[in-house]
Amino acid sequence: MSEKKVLKAHKKCLKSSLNVEMWRNNVGLFKSLDGKRRIYCGLCVGSADLIGYESVLVTPAMVGSRVAIFRADETKSALKNGKLSDSQIDWLQSCKRDGAIVNVVTEDGLTPFLGSESQSQ
Repeated sequence: MSEKKVLKAHKKCLKSSLNVEMWRNNVGLFKSLDGKRRIYCGLCVGSADLIGYESVLVTPAMVGSRVAIFRADETKSALKNGKLSDSQIDWLQSCKRDGAIVNVVTEDGLTPFLGSESQSQ
């Protein structure tokens, strides 16, 4: 299954979850129509394919309010070796270290990111 198909299938699954909002994060660079300016898009090189938040009910000690926790889902396809790049690993580790929900999504489903290069194999 191509990465595009994995992404599309994952987005369809996410629609059924009321507590998750995710958006496509295309990272790239292009020139303006007059060719004089470079225009960057997306967050940064290595950032996840889908970014958003997951609403979580906090403990009663926090008055039972809901909070939005940053979430990043990186899609990978076995057709393109399914490996995370070094910049993707760095970015995902950084998000996880700071409390984000981080996942790697493949044809086989969603796997929580462990924060290690072992998932790049």
